[in-house]
Amino acid sequence: MLKAGEKCPVCGEGVLESRRIREEFEYKGHKLGLDINVYSGGLCGEEFYDDEEMKQYQKTIKDFHRSVDGLLTSDEVREIRKALRHYTGALSMEGNAVKDKEKAYKDTV
Repeated sequence: MLKAGEKCPVCGEGVLESRRIREEFEYKGHKLGLDINVYSGGLCGEEFYDDEEMKQYQKTIKDFHRSVDGLLTSDEVREIRKALRHYTGALSMEGNAVKDKEKAYKDTV
């Protein structure tokens, strides 16, 4: 993870500074603006993006594409899966309750 104040990982000279830039993305006529951290400050003039932050930006962009295409976002899929796990867990508990009642009935007969 990059941090402001570290030495440049390319040239080893100069100290990295963090600044935010606004990146605009367009997909099928829809626009998304993201504020992205950029690290720079080495004597070589290179600019860097933090890997962890880039993963989050990529997720946001993919979800933007899904939303424009009328598909579920990753968070919506996660919530549906969570609800389904709860629902199927409740069904299996009900199924076990029925089995227990059947067994109790058979034991009395």
